[in-house]
Amino acid sequence: MSVPWLVYFLSLIAAAISTAATMPLWRRWCQKTGLMDEPGHRKIHSEPIALAGGLAVFTGILIPLLAAYVVLSFEFPDASVSEKFQYGFGKRFDQLTAICGGALGMLILGWLDDKHELKPLLKFGGQLLIASATAFAGIRITLFVESSIFSYAITILWILTIVNAMNFLDNMNGYAQA
Repeated sequence: MSVPWLVYFLSLIAAAISTAATMPLWRRWCQKTGLMDEPGHRKIHSEPIALAGGLAVFTGILIPLLAAYVVLSFEFPDASVSEKFQYGFGKRFDQLTAICGGALGMLILGWLDDKHELKPLLKFGGQLLIASATAFAGIRITLFVESSIFSYAITILWILTIVNAMNFLDNMNGYAQA
């Protein structure tokens, strides 16, 4: 296995471990703050469940990114590999910031929805705003089409589709619960 693939594999493992390790912390935080999903006639759980799955997933993304940045600054696993990844971090810093900012925006919106049960139009408007900001920050899907309007539109549509698909799935079965 070449070293770059090892770095990617270790990133995947670090994300899984970070998510699993922080889930109990987020669960306790939810219990203390009352961010719990109560049982109901349309729900499959019989006792309150913490609503912090998104917090654990976001933590699982952020910790490995920050750890990789720190580890690579010490030129580990070797100088040539570290140099390539440091170059990538530097070259893609704005895009990583936009992605993490968009993810944080969606996380906050989801938290507000869990806490206050936002109206669908308000929630969708927030999602549309965050997806648009992410696209206009430079994260766009091109699909080999030269139209920038198409690029923005398909990127926003993709973000909205994925966010709502995950939200619908989690509402049905609570897989992202902490």
